[in-house]
Amino acid sequence: GAVVSPAKVQTVTFNRTATTDQVTDVTTYTDWTGTDTTFAAVTSPDLSADGYTTASDVITLAQTVTAGEPDTTLTVYYGHATTTTTESKTITRTIKYVDAATGTEISDPNVQTVTFTRNATLDNVTKATEYTDWTSDHAGFDTTTSPEIAGYTTNTPTTPAQAVTIDMPNSTVI
Repeated sequence: GAVVSPAKVQTVTFNRTATTDQVTDVTTYTDWTGTDTTFAAVTSPDLSADGYTTASDVITLAQTVTAGEPDTTLTVYYGHATTTTTESKTITRTIKYVDAATGTEISDPNVQTVTFTRNATLDNVTKATEYTDWTSDHAGFDTTTSPEIAGYTTNTPTTPAQAVTIDMPNSTVI
């Protein structure tokens, strides 16, 4: 993965004395010593403002080391925070009941709707958005029987059911 924050480097220094006998040419060493042989505890930076989740290790504990230990690298992992929102789109079919001679509406319209929803998940680091498929709890518009209105007859006693897809426009049936 990518480096998301500068590394925190700590150093512990050990010393020893080497003495060489001028006659025998044998070198002897004292034990390694250090004035501070502990790596301090480190708190991982909060990168939530940059879109990351909490670090895998929020606090790295203090650690005492000895001269014979190898260098140590500790990697702290951050995930990408996401924000999920729900999007919706409603498709509407309006059935109007109109006097054929005057064009005047003679009954309240029958308004049918089908609402589709999907989730949009934004990666707060990359700003890429992934979408789920559109879904609806209703597959389409229902068959509708025209109302009986005194003094009128209809040439459309029923309006048939109609499957609805997300890309359909709203419609009006007269």
